Amino acid sequence: MSKKRQVMVVAVLPLIFAALVLEAAPNVGGSPVMHADYSPLLRQALNVCAGPGLADANASAAFPPELFINELMADNDAAVAGPKGTYPDWIELYNAGNLSVDLSGMYLTDDLANPKKWAFPNGTNMNPRDYLVIWADGYVGQGILHASFTLKANGETIALFASDGTTLIDSVTYGKQVRDVSYGRFPDGASKWDYFTTSSAGSANIENASSATSFLSAGLLVIMVIIMAALFRLFTKNNARRAQT
Repeated sequence: MSKKRQVMVVAVLPLIFAALVLEAAPNVGGSPVMHADYSPLLRQALNVCAGPGLADANASAAFPPELFINELMADNDAAVAGPKGTYPDWIELYNAGNLSVDLSGMYLTDDLANPKKWAFPNGTNMNPRDYLVIWADGYVGQGILHASFTLKANGETIALFASDGTTLIDSVTYGKQVRDVSYGRFPDGASKWDYFTTSSAGSANIENASSATSFLSAGLLVIMVIIMAALFRLFTKNNARRAQT
């Protein structure tokens, strides 16, 4: 084998290994485009895309203490169909407590200067450990749980206020969103927010596939690259010595 071919083989081996690792990685929703979403790398890239402050999803639960804005989708193109067959933005609430909560007269808003922007209709109740989806389509005439505002895909603040219009129950400030990818708490009601490639409007949030495989694959890839680099260095050194003799 010629020296040039040997160099090419050594250089290409890490690339072949990387391709095999990526091919073996599980798909997200059957879409190879979302392969890397199972790894921390793409998740970090999504946060960078969303801009500063995305992880600073602030929550205040004055009353009731266990009612949360739990998940949202501000760029719903074809992920979650609404009751009319369209794909509106949506907000999910979660009652993490052991008591039912009457939301009658409480408010949702995307404008803190206007906390009474949209009121929950009378008789809106949530059972313990229950979820409630509000369609943020701006068409209140579409049904009782259709808010009078839409969500901004580039980011904004959503807040839930008590019926007095001043007591903040919960809020979240989010940055630029990814199309058909929801943003929510994991586990439900927790302080940590993350992207979900499998959105779960009206049910428990689904964590992206375990990153253990990704970490192992990435670790093996790094080790292989180091080994290949060491072999390449040794190979070039030996060739250099032979050239001098």
